Amino acid sequence: MEIILLLVGFVFSFFGVLIYLHDKKVQQKSHIYSGRVIGYNKKTKKKGAAIYAVVEYHSQNGEKIFINSYGSSSPFSYLLQQPVQVLAWGDAEQSVRILGSFYQILAVALLGIGLSCIAAFFATFTWSFLSIGSSLFIAVAIGFQIFRALDSKNMMEVLNKSLSESLSSYSVSRDQFQFSQLMSPGDLQLLWTRQRKSSQISCAILFILAAGLLCGSYSFVNKRETFLRTAQKANGKVSGLKKSKSDKTTTYAPIIEFRNPVSKERVTFTHSISSSRSSWRIGDPVSVLYDPTNPKEAMIDQKWMNWLLPVLPGLIGALFLLMGLHSWRFGHRMKLLEATLPKPPVSPSALSA
Repeated sequence: MEIILLLVGFVFSFFGVLIYLHDKKVQQKSHIYSGRVIGYNKKTKKKGAAIYAVVEYHSQNGEKIFINSYGSSSPFSYLLQQPVQVLAWGDAEQSVRILGSFYQILAVALLGIGLSCIAAFFATFTWSFLSIGSSLFIAVAIGFQIFRALDSKNMMEVLNKSLSESLSSYSVSRDQFQFSQLMSPGDLQLLWTRQRKSSQISCAILFILAAGLLCGSYSFVNKRETFLRTAQKANGKVSGLKKSKSDKTTTYAPIIEFRNPVSKERVTFTHSISSSRSSWRIGDPVSVLYDPTNPKEAMIDQKWMNWLLPVLPGLIGALFLLMGLHSWRFGHRMKLLEATLPKPPVSPSALSA
C-alpha cells in the first residue's frame, strides 16, 4: 500500500519538473510581442464547451491572430482589449501562447503533490530489512523499465513534443482568420451572467468549508497540544491488529499494549491511523504517550507525525480559503469585464415598445 504513495509521488514530481523545464526552454528560445485580446472563441468538447481568449499581435511577419487554447480555467481570464505579451517560437514562429505564470504554478502544484506523497510514504513506512529491500527492489525494477523505455524509444523527445503541442496554440495571419469564430455579444452577456452567479455560489461554499476546517483544526491542535504537554512516556508493543474493510482495500490498525509505570496496570488501545498489513507486526515495540490521569487516553509517539492529523484539516482549509479568495477576485474581475462587453443589438420590436 505505502509503495503506491512513493510511485505516485515520483510520477507527479517527474511531470512537475518536466513542465517547469519545458516552460523555461520555451521562454529562452521565444520572441516576445505585444498583443491584445479582441474577443472569445467557443469550442464544443465531449464534456461541454470551453471558452478561450482570441489574441491579436504584431510579429516580424505582420499582424497575426491566435486562439489561446491552453489552460484556461475561466472563460474571462482576460478582459476584452486587455494588453498581453505573446511568446512565439518554432517554425515561422507559428507556436504561440500568452506569457504568464500558468505553467510555473502547474509545475509547482504537481511537484508539491509529488513531494507530499513521497513524504507520506516515509512517514508511514515501517523500517525493516524486509520492507526496505522489497521497496528498493520494486523501485529499481520500475525505474529500470522507465529508463529503458526512455532510451530505446526516445520518449523524452516524444514527451517534450506532446507538451509543446498540448500547451501552446498556432497563429495565423489576420487575413486567414475567420472572425465568425468570435462569440456574439448576446452569447457573451449570457455567459457572463452564468459565470458571475457560479462565482458567487462557489465563493460562499469555499469560505464556509474553509472556516469549518480551520476552526476544527484549531480546536484539534489545542487539544493535541494540551495532551502532549502533560503526557508521560512508556514502552509498549503491538499486541494485535484491528481489521477494517472498505470497497477494494483492507487496512489494519495496531492494537497497542503497555504497562502503566505507576500503577503497573496493563492498558490497551487502538491506534487512530490504519495502514496495510506490512506496516505493523504483532510484537513490534513502540513508544507510547499517555495521559497520567487517564491512561486509556494514549497514542503512539511518532515525533512530528503527532501533529499531522490535527494540522491536516487546517492545510485543506487554507487551500479552500485560497480558492475562495481566487473566486472572490474573479467575481470582482467580472464587474470590470461588464463595462468592456459589447452590448447586444436591440430588436426593433423592443424599440417600438
